[in-house]
Amino acid sequence: VAGIAMLLKGTTSASVCNSAMLKLGEAFQRGDNVLRLCILSALRSSRSQASVVMNADRVIKRVHSVFQSNDPNERALAVWAFEALSPVLKDHHRIHSDIRDALASTNEHEQRACAHASASLSGVSASMAESSSSSVSRLALSVTTSPTLRILMLRVLSRFHHTPKMATQASQVIHQVLLDYPTRDVA
Repeated sequence: VAGIAMLLKGTTSASVCNSAMLKLGEAFQRGDNVLRLCILSALRSSRSQASVVMNADRVIKRVHSVFQSNDPNERALAVWAFEALSPVLKDHHRIHSDIRDALASTNEHEQRACAHASASLSGVSASMAESSSSSVSRLALSVTTSPTLRILMLRVLSRFHHTPKMATQASQVIHQVLLDYPTRDVA
């Protein structure tokens, strides 16, 4: 896996990138969580080459099969992989929906992965930002949301810049969070 990551960093050939990404997707689907973590590292380091992959749908399909697992750790790793593949997920509404729905998970690792993936995807996809706006806002303002997750939701909201209306709504939610949860006593 490390060799593939080095190969992807050093090449700009579309066919080599395509073959390597397909192999990484296949290994991600069939491997255990330790191997998936190594593959995730390779995917993150080769994020810029993801847009060159001609068969990105096949890679996404393999990662998505892991996401459909009942194990929250496997799902979290798959969501992290989606985050690494965000340049090619701009128009994959099914993945957007799955990530948005997984934000409601009770597993902290899965929620954190979804928050990061939502931030990455919202930065490149107006449809992801718009469709996740209400759930992200709700989590940011909820009393039951952990402080760590609330901060991650603010990061997601900062990516809602595609339209003036969306940016204004995100700014209002961020402002409300700052008023409701100050870091110091307000005199």
